Amino acid sequence: MRTNITKFVRQLGLAAGVALVAAGAAQATEGGSGAYLLGSRDTLAGIVPPPGSYLSADVININGTAPFISIGGAVVANPSLDVWVTKVNFTHSFVGTYFGGGRLAVTFTQPIVTGSMTFEGTVFNGLAGSFTDDDTGLGDTVITTSLGYDNKTSHWNFQLSLYVPTGYYEPARVTLHPPSFQVLSFGKNRVAIDPTVAYTYLNPKSGFEFTGALGVTFSAINT
Repeated sequence: MRTNITKFVRQLGLAAGVALVAAGAAQATEGGSGAYLLGSRDTLAGIVPPPGSYLSADVININGTAPFISIGGAVVANPSLDVWVTKVNFTHSFVGTYFGGGRLAVTFTQPIVTGSMTFEGTVFNGLAGSFTDDDTGLGDTVITTSLGYDNKTSHWNFQLSLYVPTGYYEPARVTLHPPSFQVLSFGKNRVAIDPTVAYTYLNPKSGFEFTGALGVTFSAINT
């Protein structure tokens, strides 16, 4: 069993935060982001671990402000967002080799999200004041199959992630009579797959590491 180094990812700019919680109006990519949370594949991403079971947790913080933003058809001023994502990961790496000597592993990831968005100022549609939306819920479950290979200091793997729409989801909306806000949403309400290839160079003598990953996400339609 192992615990990942806790990751604190600080992103200035509310657009990035709203992309995570899908609070924006529907676009080609809802909320301005795909199912994959940027930065999820980081250090040692190209390495599939030795046979065994592994439990890890990643903690991510995203926060930011903006002068104004459009939510659910209304324009709100001075929004501020703070989101904490705890990703609980369970990985099982199988005994033996597959497909030319590769190691096979499956990872189940369950995000738990707590978010708060506050509007300080005026809703331009005629409603003034300060409003806050606080929510805690599950994000979409991710199932990732990995096939990894090693050659001395070089390690690479092929991954296929399936995003299952199990997370808390509500379309963004603003109503004025009576005043009601729904801006936070932690799931995408649609299936997505994300094939990825990752590479890690790791020199155990010097401790030098280089890691990169390249993937593309294919998303179903949110009906």
